Amino acid sequence: MKEKLIIIVPACNEERTIALVIKKTKKVLEDLYLKTSIVVIDDGSTDQTFEVAKREGVTVLRHIINLGYWGALQTGMLYGYHTGAEYFITLDADGQHLPEE
Repeated sequence: MKEKLIIIVPACNEERTIALVIKKTKKVLEDLYLKTSIVVIDDGSTDQTFEVAKREGVTVLRHIINLGYWGALQTGMLYGYHTGAEYFITLDADGQHLPEE
């Protein structure tokens, strides 16, 4: 039986880095036995963060106004809880957290 892992990526105005973060994360997740999903929380971005993340084929939730980092994390945690996630990992959208770590 596979366990469910969710990767939560809060993002605000990260159109330049979000695609690479998602691609690197997907690469790391390829070899895991866990059922995994990536969810990007677009926290009121005024750039193309939402569109870029959607093109990468992950779930993207959107705040119409900026609720801040903790608000975005809360949205991601609630989403994970309601979709049956058992394990949660957070990554920053600017690339400062390395998915392979």
